[in-house]
Amino acid sequence: MQPPSSTMKVYKLNVYHSLGGVYVQFGNMPAHQRKLLKNHFVLGFVPFGGNFNEFMLPFVSEMKEFEQGKLMKVNGKNSWVIAGLDVVTADLSQGND
Repeated sequence: MQPPSSTMKVYKLNVYHSLGGVYVQFGNMPAHQRKLLKNHFVLGFVPFGGNFNEFMLPFVSEMKEFEQGKLMKVNGKNSWVIAGLDVVTADLSQGND
């Protein structure tokens, strides 16, 4: 789905999972900025031995609203916000499950 206006700013959220933590990033950020730790926002931590799917289910159901895009005010201006699960990484074997 496209934003209602071609001049509207678009924000894309990326979600990724690593080392028991789940983080959110803006996906349309330049690559050099995506690498900066300050641009990784913690969504939460999966408890050791916890089930990643159970942890993510409430978040994913809310994110479904954003898959097609959603009109939101950002800094007082109408913006088009889209989101999706982008990258999943894991160092521990249970993370690979």
